[in-house]
Amino acid sequence: MNTVNTCGLIRCRSSLAMLSALMLLASNLVRAATITSQTTGGNWSDPATWVGGVVPVAGDVVVIPATNSSPVFCDVFATCFSLNVNPNCQLNIADDTILTVTGTPIINGALAASSVPGTITTGAGNSKLLLAGTANQSFTGSGIYGNLEISNLVGSVQTPTTAGLSIATNCTLTVDSGAFLQQVNNARSFIAGDGSFMLADGATLGIKEAAGITPTGGGTNGFIRVTGTRTFSTNANYIYKRHHATNHRHRPAGHCQQSDHN
Repeated sequence: MNTVNTCGLIRCRSSLAMLSALMLLASNLVRAATITSQTTGGNWSDPATWVGGVVPVAGDVVVIPATNSSPVFCDVFATCFSLNVNPNCQLNIADDTILTVTGTPIINGALAASSVPGTITTGAGNSKLLLAGTANQSFTGSGIYGNLEISNLVGSVQTPTTAGLSIATNCTLTVDSGAFLQQVNNARSFIAGDGSFMLADGATLGIKEAAGITPTGGGTNGFIRVTGTRTFSTNANYIYKRHHATNHRHRPAGHCQQSDHN
């Protein structure tokens, strides 16, 4: 009677699967690169917009040195790992178009409060910059943003340590259910501008600013300083973390519980 060596067959298939996974990982590593735009800007989808003639793909680090007068125009749905808009430079996202960033950092212009910020604008409809990483993400430096949506459901998204973010008029910073926006520095790290802010049901807001949050107003106090509409869900999680304290999540209306424990 003939017999079949199934153990050898299983080992062979297992080795092939492992080899395929390694080849896929290697191809992703090779594909990842730093892609820089021309200073004259142009459409994201046009190879001529990019130095070397290569359009960025998911996993790439994208650098935008295109000035405000000649911005890069994101005319297609696109994904990159990291995004760096240089000071006094601009990236425009087309109507109903989404640019997704999966990694860190997100640098938009100024690395210090006194520097000239970069600008990321958004168009009509569902146009936005979407942060959807699978680990912690962070902003570095200040900047002006159009519609900005935080949808990282694994790690936190942290504000800059030396400057605040500015949301443009008629635009909204949205923190989705399951996402976590964390204030890093209680002196300079804040959300300002003439736009709006929305914290959804099930989202988490981490605050280090002693002034906390208020449902209306602008001014120079608190973490959320936008002058547009402020929406804080009573079904969201709020954390006030001081002196590297342990996080305590709860659901207040308009303020955060203080935590001083180490």
